Order: sequence, then C-alpha cells, then structure tokens
Amino acid sequence: MRDVFFPGVMARHDPDTGRRRLAVLIMLLCGAAAGPVQAEDYFNPALLGLGTSGTGSDRPRTDGIDEAALARLARGEQLPGIYPVEIRLNDTYVESRDVAFREVPGTGRLAAALSVNDALYLGLRASAFDGSGIQTDPEHAAIPVPGLLEAVPGARARFDFARGRLDLTVPEIYLAREESGAVDARFWDEGLTAAMTDYNFSASHTRARGADSAGRDGGGSYFLSLNNGVNLGAWQLRNFSTLTLNTLTRSTDRTDSGVSRTTRNWNAINTWVQRPVAPVKGLLTVGDGYTPSEVFDSVQFRGVQLASDDDMYTDRQRSFAPVIRGTASSNARVTVSQNGNVIYQTTVAPGPFEISDLNSSSLSGDLYVTVREADGTTHSFVQGFSSVAVMQREGQLRYGLTAGRYRNSGQESRTPQFAQGSLIYGLPYDITLYGGGLFSDDYQAWSLGSGTGLGVFGALSADVTQSYAVLPGDRQSDGQSWRLRYSKGVPETGTTVTLAAYRYSTQGYYSFRDASVLAGNNSTVTSWTPDGVWSTPVINGRSRQSLELNLTQRLGDIGSLSLSGSRKTYWDLDDDQRSVSLNYSVTARRVSYSLGYMLSAWPGSDRKNDRQISLNIQLPLQDWLMGSEWPHSLWANYGMTHDDTGRTAHSAGIGGTALEDNRLSWGASQSLVSGGENGVKDTNNGALNGSYSGGRGKVSAGYSYGRDQQQLSYGLQGGVVATRYGVTLSQSLGETLALVRAPGADGVRVENTTGARTDGRGYTVMTSLQPYRRNRVSLDPLSAGPEVTLGINSQTVTPLRGAVVLASFTTAVGRQVLFTLTRHGSPLPFGTTVTLVQAHSDSDAQGQRMGIAGDAGQVYMSGMPDEGILSVAWGEGAEGQCRIPYRLTAADMAAADAERLPVIQQGECP
Repeated sequence: MRDVFFPGVMARHDPDTGRRRLAVLIMLLCGAAAGPVQAEDYFNPALLGLGTSGTGSDRPRTDGIDEAALARLARGEQLPGIYPVEIRLNDTYVESRDVAFREVPGTGRLAAALSVNDALYLGLRASAFDGSGIQTDPEHAAIPVPGLLEAVPGARARFDFARGRLDLTVPEIYLAREESGAVDARFWDEGLTAAMTDYNFSASHTRARGADSAGRDGGGSYFLSLNNGVNLGAWQLRNFSTLTLNTLTRSTDRTDSGVSRTTRNWNAINTWVQRPVAPVKGLLTVGDGYTPSEVFDSVQFRGVQLASDDDMYTDRQRSFAPVIRGTASSNARVTVSQNGNVIYQTTVAPGPFEISDLNSSSLSGDLYVTVREADGTTHSFVQGFSSVAVMQREGQLRYGLTAGRYRNSGQESRTPQFAQGSLIYGLPYDITLYGGGLFSDDYQAWSLGSGTGLGVFGALSADVTQSYAVLPGDRQSDGQSWRLRYSKGVPETGTTVTLAAYRYSTQGYYSFRDASVLAGNNSTVTSWTPDGVWSTPVINGRSRQSLELNLTQRLGDIGSLSLSGSRKTYWDLDDDQRSVSLNYSVTARRVSYSLGYMLSAWPGSDRKNDRQISLNIQLPLQDWLMGSEWPHSLWANYGMTHDDTGRTAHSAGIGGTALEDNRLSWGASQSLVSGGENGVKDTNNGALNGSYSGGRGKVSAGYSYGRDQQQLSYGLQGGVVATRYGVTLSQSLGETLALVRAPGADGVRVENTTGARTDGRGYTVMTSLQPYRRNRVSLDPLSAGPEVTLGINSQTVTPLRGAVVLASFTTAVGRQVLFTLTRHGSPLPFGTTVTLVQAHSDSDAQGQRMGIAGDAGQVYMSGMPDEGILSVAWGEGAEGQCRIPYRLTAADMAAADAERLPVIQQGECP
C-alpha cells in the first residue's frame, strides 16, 4: 500500500504565462509513463527554461527551478505539509480535518501521518495491527506515523489533492462494525468548561373593548422557563426553573368579581448534577430526578441514581417525550402542567398545533394540557405516555439504581426515603427478563416480568407487581398489579402500534405514589390569569384498570389515520377518566385536509367533559402562484371547531415564510364564533402573528381582538453560552451543543440549521447534537464575505451527553493578493514556499497563510492583512531563504475592488 498524490496546486496558482511550461512538464511525464518500465524516471528541469524567460532572455536557465520540488512532482507527490482533507473510508464520508503529510522513512515518498487512535476512530480494529510492529498501547497510540495503513494487509490510501480527498480502503475483516454511528468511549469529547442557559419567555396583555370598558384593563401574564447549566469536565450541573407572573384586574370568577391582584411564582422544579459513566454505560445523577419507568411507575426523587444511558448503545430503544397535538380556533395560549407545575407554555396560531420539544428529562406521569382561546374559553385534555414493550437484544443489560427521598412538588404528600433497583436483560430466542424491588419504611414492592419478540406480530411483555403498604392510621394493605404491553410496526400495511398497554390492579394494591399522596381523591391547581381564575384537575384516585393505545394507520392515497387514547377506572372513584384523540388527514391535488375528534372526561369532578370536533383545509398558494421551485411557503387555510357546549368557531387565514432559510414566518386570520352556553352572542375575532428565527434566538409576536377584548402577545426563545472564548448568543440550546469558532468570519451560515450564523466575532452555537455519536458541523463557504477564507468548512465532533464541544475552523481574514517575487531582479524559483509571518501572537489568529510560487515567481495568497512580512524559502541555509515586507496601498486595493481581482503586488528579496 502506498499513498498516491495528484499534483494540482501548481495549476491552481500558476499565472497564464506559465501554462506552456506546465504543459511541457505534463507531456514529458506522460511520455515517460508510456515508455518501458524503469527503476526511476528522470526529468531534466532545465527543459522548463525553454521559451521566453521572465527577464527577456531566450536562453535556457536552471537557476529559477527548485529541482527537489520538481522531483517530487514528477513522482506524482506533493510537498510535505498540513493539508485540509475530507476523509472517506471505503467510499463513506467520515470527517473533514487537517492531516499532516510527511516522508515515510527510508522511502523518500510522502504519506498521510495518522496515529493508531486516528485509525481506531475511523473504524479499524486494534487487532488490525497485530504482528505489524505498530505499538497500540496508550503511550504510543497518539503518535502520528507516516504510512500507518501500510501495516494493515490489503489497505491503501489515495490522496486526491485537487479535490482535497483522502480515500482510505480497508478490508472489511479489519473494521469494527459500529451500528447507528456509535463511537468508542475513548473518543468521546467532554467539551469545554461552560455556563449556559436556555430560556423561553412568553407574555400576553389583555385589554377590555367595548362601550363599558372604561377603566377596565384585563392585565398581563408572563411566563419564563430556564434550563440552566454549568459544565466542568464530565461533571454537569443542571437546573430547571420557571417564573409565572399574573396581573389580574378583571376576574371572571363569579364569587370574587372585581378582584385586582398580582401573583408571582418562582419554582425551581429540579436541580441536579450528572455525569456519564462510560464503563457501565450509565448516567450518574445526584439531586432531583425521575426513576426509570420500565418496571415501576416513574416518581420524582431527591437523591442519587445510576441508570443506563440508552444513547451509549447502538440502535436501542430510548427514552422519549410524547408529541402533544391539538387544535386552536384563535391565537391561543397552550399550557402544559405536570404534578401541579407548569412545565411548558406557548402561544399558537389558529389551526392544528403540535408540541414536540418537551424536555424528556423533566417528565413523569400524565401531562395536563389547557388551551385558552383569545375569547377566554378553554378546553383541556390529558396526555398519557409510557414506554414501549420491554425488549432487549441478547446479552444487553439495562439497569436503574436509585436511593433518595420521594418528591411530589405539586401536591401534599409524605416524603419517605426509599431505595429502588431494576434490571432488564436480553436472553436468547428474543426473550427478555426484567424485574426489581422498591423499599421504604412503610412500603415495599417487587416486580417480575418477561418480554418476547413475536416475529412479524410485534413484541409483547407481561409483568406482575406485588406491593405491601402501611397507610395512615396504621392500616395495612397488600395487592397485585398485572400489566400487558404491546408494540408493533407493519410497514407493509402502514400500521404502527406505538403502544398498547393494559393494566389491572387489585383493590389492595397501592403504587408508591398512591401510598405517599395525602390529598383527597381529586384536587386542583389554581392559576390566576388575565381572564380569571382557572383550575386544573389532578386525579389522585387509585387505579383499578387502565388501557392506553397509540395507533397510526396509513391508508395509501386516501390519507392516514391516527388514534391516541387512554381509559382508567378507579377503586375509589365512581367515574372513569377518558381521553381520546382521533385524527384523519389526506392530501389531494396538493390540498391538505384534516378531521379531528377529541374527548376528555374528568372523574370525581364537577368540571364538564370536553368534546370537540375540528376540520381544517390548507391550500398551497406557493405552488399555484409562484411555482414548485419557489423557496418559501405561502398558504391559505380554513378551520372549524365545534364543542359539546354548542360553541362553533369558523376561521380563515393566510400565512407563509420569507427570507433566507425561511427564517421569517407569518400569519393572519379572521374567525367567527357562534353559539355556546348562556346565550353568548356571536363574536368576530382577528389575529396577526409572526416569528423570526435568527442565529441569536427566536422572537415571536401576535395581536388578536374579539368583541370584548384585545390581546397583544410576544415571546422570546434562545440560549446563552459562556466559555473561555466569551459569551455567545444562540437559538434554543437543546441538551448537547457545539460551539462553532471561526474567528473573524462574520455572518457565515451553519448548514442544516435554520437561521444559525456566526456573530461579529465569528462564533455561533450548533444545537441538539447526538451524544456519543459523530456529528458533522459544516459551514457554508459561499456565505462568507469576500475577505474571509475558510481553511476547511466541515469537521466531526463526538460529544458526551450535555457537553459543549468545540468545533474550531481555520480562517484567514484579509485580502486576496497575487505576489510577483524576485531576487536580484530575477523571479524566485519555481516551487518556492511563501509564508506570512504573524506580527504578534493573537489567540484569534487562525491558520498559516502559505503559498507556493509558480513560474515567473508568482504566488497567490488569501486572507492577507494590509501589511506584513513574507518568509520565503527555496533552498537550504541562509542563502536559500529571505524575508520580504509588503504593504497594500489604498490605491492598489481600490483598483482590485473595481475589477474584482486580487491585489497585485511586487516584492524583492534583499
């Protein structure tokens, strides 16, 4: 195996006057290749002197030629140095980075200098180097070795200089098979020491309208959620907090009309420290958290937990947060509560909405969703979720070990200390065993179950839990809970059963949460809003039977159907809790139709059931008016909702996106609401909303009006990251991040990320990376300014969960200059290396400005400052090098800008 190099740099930098000589060289090399095989072909560099010289003499000259450089080119090699390359392994992209090319000892030729660690990161087995003499121990594994892959039988490397590609070919037997892009733990990047916060702020102001509105202001509502973090190596401190501020000057509460008050609620919901533990493929959590939900019901705790981190595995089932879907008939505020805490709040436009960015680390138990329309009406529903059927591959172990104190921040309850452990292990023949135990002073529970793969029929798991509880008043109770879970996807029929779960609990069975909660069977959480006092029910009954189902069915050309529902009955409540969401959607002639039905029933409550049907039609105006190639969207829609109070709302709207990357979205709508209880008159409502996603965050605003009130809403989402490189504003952060560093490159776009661009310092943040996997970070070189040159525009990072890794790009900020360099009046030799000497040490100075002289002593260099010193070398010792100062005048730069050409400069070697 040997590296093969393609000459291309000289063709790139030679002026037009040197093309004839380069053509002579190519023809002679081709002629040598066509002749008989010899030990070594020799090309006389004096032949390049044929023709007109730079001094006007017509005699051959050899003093302008670097024979060593030409000898390498004649062998199809490049000069030693560091080159930006795209590395591909067996024709599959791996990463882009700078690679050093050095001479292989004893051969005189160049090859990529890779280390054993580089080879392992690329996907080779350590055993590939057995018997080769290459040392793979940690002490030597990081040392670059020119021609390293020559030690692997059948492997070869090919460097295409013109395209900047290093193609590696390695026999499959020497490759470690990594599924789903998983990377060995030794290459995980802990990232930078950093402090960060991810914020979501929303606000609304309501003012009364009409003849009787004098002196009556509806007030304002403000919500702020903060996900804060500090990273120190692999240790990560996290905090999730919310602030709610409501000013109420007009109440719809009949018993307390005319009340004016302001409520403030700052709630630090969770605070914890975490770090990945690679040897056991787990995540250590100290502080507030949630126990795993595969064996026992998940509960909040404050203590210590070590549990499997699924992302460390390849192609495994992972924790998830449910997608919340609903329909709004006006500009509506959607609030998501859990355990009495508001964990998410946003304003949505009229029509169907979808919330898919809930923080899964803060979820445990049912979610209560309230949609408040612009006219003050509300409807609510429960979103339940559970894990899919418990299945593991053969030999795979998942575990959870927790010790701490029970927490229930939303309700009155006991807070006993407890310890819990759970194990899930995959056996042969698609069988999985799982079980665990939970122990506290007044409560014990044991669980045992098994899951099995049913082949084409999906996966099924069944388990039983035995509990023993000492209740208040020293009353003792024991019982069992039986559970079945099923999941299946049938691509052939388009059917996906995400989860079907059934559970039956005997009358004496108490879950840990049931045994700890002291409140009554039903309680409420009260919130003051600009439109009155609203109560969200929290159901505390002891479950008897429960059924959950999530089903999606594709119907080919006639659409798709989705069903999400749950039903629970209770031992101590007369009614059952039901939640059903049924949606049908279809696209015909590029027009989208959707029909939905929603039902929510509240047991043991005087609150009426919520029922609603909805119809939505969306027209793709951009296809009809601008054509399918138009890069933005423009649509019109019609929507209708009808609930069981007789209230019907019709709405029509128009909206779309604009600007590069569709960073701006906007919409306008008008609705008519009629019917309802208490003889409410028909009302007209209008709304206007928009949002802009920029590199430093997302801002949104909306205005709506109705018969009795008008409302202004606005919001701001984004993140702030502080590192040793300063403070960087960004879009919403997510969990795992990359700090993109391209010093001096302002406004460069990050590919595959809407609106993300570098700031004035050349920094931005790429959000929502996949932990423990290779993530490609790419910059768009076309978005860089004319004075910015990127050395390489793509690289790969492999972060720990929650890390802030650095993706640092080499940049050259300055002018493009074409130098003509001479010595004693004659052009410098062909192949002379020219390097910019940095005048001072600057942490933001990136890369090395370097060029190679072509014929006539001409060299092109980019990213050059207005003045500096060139270090020129064409031979050994003091006689083979010099330094040439230069300065770009305003007239030279103006002339270059006018012609859109590089600045032309002359330089003489003293």
